[in-house]
Amino acid sequence: MSFLIIPVVLLVGLLAIGLPAWAQRRRRLGLAQSAHKVGLRFSAPDIFQVSRRYACFVLAQAGHSPLAENVLYGRFDQWQVRCFDYRFEAGHGPRRIVRRYSVMVADTDIVTPRTILWDQNDTGLMPLAAQHAQSHLSHWWIVDGPEYAAKLLSACEELASQPVHLQAEGGTIIACFPRRWLARQVPDRLAEFSRALAKLQG
Repeated sequence: MSFLIIPVVLLVGLLAIGLPAWAQRRRRLGLAQSAHKVGLRFSAPDIFQVSRRYACFVLAQAGHSPLAENVLYGRFDQWQVRCFDYRFEAGHGPRRIVRRYSVMVADTDIVTPRTILWDQNDTGLMPLAAQHAQSHLSHWWIVDGPEYAAKLLSACEELASQPVHLQAEGGTIIACFPRRWLARQVPDRLAEFSRALAKLQG
């Protein structure tokens, strides 16, 4: 029986390496197709250096080894948007944990105070900034901007039908989803985001 162990171990090893790579290729292809469908461009690597560009991004302050990838970008309706997969790590070695998000960002001319709404349904590995909530609204912790929080949440009511963290600062609006979208869901999420931005502008 021992002669069977080595082939089995090799097969398990190949599957452990090959399946994630196959899933990543499939996701990238699906996201690239969705980008084309809605008139956006696609880049597998992060060409915008998201963690630096959006240093105010509360999720960028979580954990270590941040990585943004699979970036859809361009103009959707009247908005300049970027959508991407984002991950960070917490811990090291066998205790290492990886958190994954889908994120949408719009750079707008909407005047907004710094406002952060953190969904209480996603409390695992909360960024330090999100742990100092001032109050709460429904099931969101209000970390900053209590005067603007209700308006932001009301505008994003379609997005808020699923777990989502919301942030606004200096005209940048960010929505972070702790459950990654399927590629085919991107057009609907973008349409919801666009309607939310229009409400904030109005």
